[in-house]
Amino acid sequence: MVNVLLKNRNLNSKVHVATYNVLTRKFELDNGRILDRETFLKHIDFHHPLLKEPRIEKSKVEFHYQYDNVDELLRSVIDIYAALIQVDNPSECSFKINPSQNFQSTLESEAIFFSPNLHKPAKESIPIRQFNGLIRDLYKCFFEFSQAVHIQAKFSTDQLPKEIDADFLYSSSSSDILQLLKTPPSLQDYELRVIDPVVGCGIFARKSLSKGTCVGLYTGVKKHQSPYCGYAFKVRGDALNTFIDARHSGNLTRFINHGPSANHLSKQGQLANIQATHHYLNGLEFIKFQTKRAIEAGEQLLVNYGEDYFHSSKPIEFKPSGKTIGNWKGKLKLLIKKTKLMRILAFYGIESAQTYLIGRLLLILLLFITSLELFKIIIP
Repeated sequence: MVNVLLKNRNLNSKVHVATYNVLTRKFELDNGRILDRETFLKHIDFHHPLLKEPRIEKSKVEFHYQYDNVDELLRSVIDIYAALIQVDNPSECSFKINPSQNFQSTLESEAIFFSPNLHKPAKESIPIRQFNGLIRDLYKCFFEFSQAVHIQAKFSTDQLPKEIDADFLYSSSSSDILQLLKTPPSLQDYELRVIDPVVGCGIFARKSLSKGTCVGLYTGVKKHQSPYCGYAFKVRGDALNTFIDARHSGNLTRFINHGPSANHLSKQGQLANIQATHHYLNGLEFIKFQTKRAIEAGEQLLVNYGEDYFHSSKPIEFKPSGKTIGNWKGKLKLLIKKTKLMRILAFYGIESAQTYLIGRLLLILLLFITSLELFKIIIP
């Protein structure tokens, strides 16, 4: 069960630290004394913002937090722990957090540069709505582009971390995380290119990027449980024990492929040029992607997925050109299914794919006419 650690903001008090045990509903002081909640709040000179949060009904056990914006999302974490301290039956509490209809996850005016050819830079961009449909058909699953990190979770008290420092709920490990949540980086510096049916797509730089450039936050849905783990980061220290799942909702960072951090697997494989770092805001964990080194225009962005990701499969590596090393299955599928792939891309308005299909149709028509002429010559 949860233990909430509180550090006294009143430096003149004899009590410096108190730990609230949610199961027993008692405070254990740093001098060894154990007090019930009412006695502690009434007689101990202890100052902490979590103890000053707005009062709620003590008999309440079900809580629903619906947020309109990022600030309200972050606020929900504080509200949960404030409720655990205030209510009479904290161990029986259940919580639900979800965005309201007013929560904006992306701008409809945005567009994404896309190329159906691994070796050719994108010459066109497609609107978000078309991009969503395209990804759904390519990856055979629901997908919605989102520049936001949002919580869509339902959980009980026993699913929270066993220990939490209350100061953690009011702090930030990085000054730019809130800014990135509210104003994501531009999409114009990156493009998506089709690699093959096995790998799917990859992200490539449209211009040179200096070392330390922020690509963006890894966005998606923060949740407790998910049947899919391929697009999720493991939880390290999230105050709600939630992880980010980008399978059905995410931004371009979702499509960054794997690259090893050390060149021990292959002498040809390109190393990771993107670093994923963990940051915390109001106790919530966020993942920021930034460049590990300078990246040239046309270079694929790669990040190390970690050894645990490949416990049941072998990682696919990439040459500096973007080509996969080995991966004959993917190359064969691309050869066999290229026309089907181009039909999907053409349906969603990719002009180069439409041009390819028209050219293929004309070639087939030309071969047919040529065959007829040859047939007339052979059989007059």
